[in-house]
Amino acid sequence: GRYAAAGLPVDLEAAMCALTLPVEALLFDADWLAPAGSMRHLLSKLPAAPATLRILTAAELGTRADHFSWMKSPAIVADALASPASQEFSQKR
Repeated sequence: GRYAAAGLPVDLEAAMCALTLPVEALLFDADWLAPAGSMRHLLSKLPAAPATLRILTAAELGTRADHFSWMKSPAIVADALASPASQEFSQKR
């Protein structure tokens, strides 16, 4: 997929390619609406940005790790995003 927005004068693909800020990505292991492959594809569009990807499990959340159930334990998700323990994202380019 290519990112573009009608009426937006910015080339989003070029902007993502030029981004150098750190990126933190978080997924849930049973989330069929946001699969890991899709996130890895999105992160591959940020080649200059140091990126980390963490996938939370049901055991970590104390509930099903899907697109909506994590909201039962939002503090765990917030802690995961604030934690430096996120796993390194290794892109296959």
